[in-house]
Amino acid sequence: MPRRFNEGRALKPFEMTALARRDVLARPARVVASIHGLRSLAFASWCVACVHSTVTSFFVIYLVATRSLPIVKAATLFAVLQISAVLGRIAFGAIADRIGSPLPVLKLVAPLASLAAVLLSFMTAAWSPLELTLATIYIGATVGTFNGLYLAEVARLAPTGEVGDATASVAVFLFTAYLFAPPLVGLAFVGIGAALTLRIVALFALVGLAVFLWRDRAGVDALAK
Repeated sequence: MPRRFNEGRALKPFEMTALARRDVLARPARVVASIHGLRSLAFASWCVACVHSTVTSFFVIYLVATRSLPIVKAATLFAVLQISAVLGRIAFGAIADRIGSPLPVLKLVAPLASLAAVLLSFMTAAWSPLELTLATIYIGATVGTFNGLYLAEVARLAPTGEVGDATASVAVFLFTAYLFAPPLVGLAFVGIGAALTLRIVALFALVGLAVFLWRDRAGVDALAK
């Protein structure tokens, strides 16, 4: 990066070999463990990310393969889902700015995301186009809006000069949800059924909510700075 963006530390040339070094691979875990309050925040958000990755990965497949929606109709709804997610991120971000903290919004988004997964499990081809569209708007606006709020809180918790390391490290941890949840959910779809799987996955967001509430009671955020 240009020096004007990186005045606090010496510039380091990028090396592909660094990606395989043991200290580099272990660094995300060390950073997350070293910053007070970051481990519980990362775990709570990881739980919500499992719901997000499941819904976005299987939305079209679920509606076409198990609910008999035409693929064009399901794909159109998926476009609505993505647009709603963009608008939802802006809206929830604005609310967080107005409140002055992303944490209350994260506590709201977690149960809303759980409900979104349950709602998807009930969607069928028998629903009217309006009902399907409204349900999709709700799902998109809630299930995928936590990420920016989460990273904003990570930046607040990070010590001065370590925001880059902190956000990069939690991103590595968070994206394990996007790596492992879809294949495991796919196996569950085959084993116990798609609708039941979605309702079980919805519980992950409630676990995230429980962790957020525990952080309140434990005073984690009050001690973070």
